[in-house]
Amino acid sequence: FGSPFPGLWAVTLVVAAVLNCNFGMGFIEADVSLNTMYGQEVGGSVGFVGYKGTVVHWLENPWELARQGRCGPHDEEKCDHEAIQVFDDGLLIVDESGHVHQVGDYDSMIREHQNLHVVNYTGNILMPGFVDGHIHYPQTGVIASWGDDLIEWLHKYTYPEEASFHDKLVAKRGAREFINNLLKAGTTSALVYSVIFKYGVDAFFEEASSRKMRVLSGLNGMSNCDSAYRFNVTAPEGSTKSVPLCNSEDEEDVLGIESS
Repeated sequence: FGSPFPGLWAVTLVVAAVLNCNFGMGFIEADVSLNTMYGQEVGGSVGFVGYKGTVVHWLENPWELARQGRCGPHDEEKCDHEAIQVFDDGLLIVDESGHVHQVGDYDSMIREHQNLHVVNYTGNILMPGFVDGHIHYPQTGVIASWGDDLIEWLHKYTYPEEASFHDKLVAKRGAREFINNLLKAGTTSALVYSVIFKYGVDAFFEEASSRKMRVLSGLNGMSNCDSAYRFNVTAPEGSTKSVPLCNSEDEEDVLGIESS
């Protein structure tokens, strides 16, 4: 709705998350669930719900305006002003199915909807949710780990961390923490690099689906199992296992084809 990324909305500070034109709102805490954040459930009433705050959304893509020559390379502010619409005291109305119905100035819109149930988020910003174009789901635990170079960093931190997602419980916990962090930052869509283990990928998609996220992801391909590095991984219950960093744990499936 009025955005280069239709239907993706978020509120900063009080965060909202929306997918496929659905609008949801709730305070982000340790474990976020969007299932109970849709407009029709706010305040226990069924029907249209309004959200009052500073509404910011995009009428056009500013980069497309520049490409079309409607504002030059030195007129970035003109591109922004033409592309972005701001209602300092705005109202965002959501219908009973959780879809954005209308957005505009609060005073003028409230006269048209005098019986509307309004949730007041004055002082907060309602805006399209952020889109992350490149992020790694299994690397949350090694953020800011230091290394002299990429290869050292991969072998010392990244590969062992990703190998731990061989454990289904680790994968499930990791997926939940990852999605929590995205939503806390107002990110509602992402292109996500996943893991090499099928059930680790399943855990990610199950978690993202339960939060109604919009994600692109899949099984990472590391199929050279014959010469794969192996890591000793300790499961949450304390058992240790040697895990090959490839798509298969079947020693005979050297190319990882069956697992993939």
